[in-house]
Amino acid sequence: MRFRSGTLRRPANFIDIIGEGFQCMVVSAAEYRQYAAECLSLSERLSNPLDKARLIQMAQDFLSMAEKRDFLSMAEKEERSMKE
Repeated sequence: MRFRSGTLRRPANFIDIIGEGFQCMVVSAAEYRQYAAECLSLSERLSNPLDKARLIQMAQDFLSMAEKRDFLSMAEKEERSMKE
């Protein structure tokens, strides 16, 4: 998103990894599932079988990432509760 001045505003889930020289966005499992649903919805409107297959594969990949995010979130919660 752009402010009126033309500068980019970072999303709330955008983080800087200090000292590592890269930046990343932390995406929730729900967001990955939404991306998967959007890929499937779009694939239903396409007639080209190769494009459909690519979008279906993307949806499967997003769902896989959602499962990994769920697992990591559970592990982080368990770790926090053990520290308390």
